[in-house]
Amino acid sequence: MRLLRFKKSFCIICILSVFLTSVGCESKNNNERFNYKAIEYRTDTEPIENRFSYLKGDIDRVYWKAGIIGRPSIGPTPYFMTGFITLTDKKFENEYMFNSVDISFPGGIDPAITGFASFKWGENDELKKLILGNRFIGDVLYDLENGIIYINVENL
Repeated sequence: MRLLRFKKSFCIICILSVFLTSVGCESKNNNERFNYKAIEYRTDTEPIENRFSYLKGDIDRVYWKAGIIGRPSIGPTPYFMTGFITLTDKKFENEYMFNSVDISFPGGIDPAITGFASFKWGENDELKKLILGNRFIGDVLYDLENGIIYINVENL
């Protein structure tokens, strides 16, 4: 009887470990998982406007990168997006209170691509929720000096 329980428990543990390994249990964040240097910046605004409808009509320029997370499989494909959205009008600094943020961008992601030299990054949870909606999780920062939004997100 004990041998039978042991075999059953052992089989369950083996199955669970194979499953967890196959879905890729990682504790790394985006900055450690992706080789941003190998991905070219995109500058087309339509994909950004389609995914972040709160910003539609307010976007001047975009510099963004995206890629698939893990291996493609059946069902919705998980992906990440990261980059900078330059707004037509600096509008959020008067509408929201921002907490100052010190950020170190991962290799291959540089806000200088926007053409500005200095930045003052801040975050606001309410603005983040409006921009991400219920389709994404991740970071949204706002540059108080230049009206630039930085996104580093994954789809749900």
